Amino acid sequence: MELYIPKIIVKDSRFRRLAGLLLALGLIGAVFYSAPLVELFTMVLRRKGSSHGLLVPLLCLYFIWWKRSKLMDIESKYEIVSGLVPVAGGLLLFLLTRAHDQLIETFPVPD
Repeated sequence: MELYIPKIIVKDSRFRRLAGLLLALGLIGAVFYSAPLVELFTMVLRRKGSSHGLLVPLLCLYFIWWKRSKLMDIESKYEIVSGLVPVAGGLLLFLLTRAHDQLIETFPVPD
C-alpha cells in the first residue's frame, strides 16, 4: 500500500504572490526572532502537558491550505474606521504604559 501525497499545484497568480510574500516575511521573521523562537520551542517541549503547542501553528497552516479557495474568493474591502479602532486602542495602551513607566521612575515605590 502506497502513501498518497497530493501534488501541490498553484494555478492562481494572486495566491502565488501572497504565498511568496508570506514565505518571505516568515523567513525574515525567523531570522530576526530566531533566539526567542528557539527558547519558546524548548520551553514548550519541556513544560509538562503543553507539548501540543507546537502543533497549533501546523494545524492553522493546514486549515488555511484546506480552505484556500474559499479564502481567495473573499472580496477584500478597506474600511478606515474599522481599522483605526484597534490601532487607536493599541496606541492608547502604549501611551498609558509609557506614562506609567515614567511615573514609576519619577516617584519610586518604597520597598
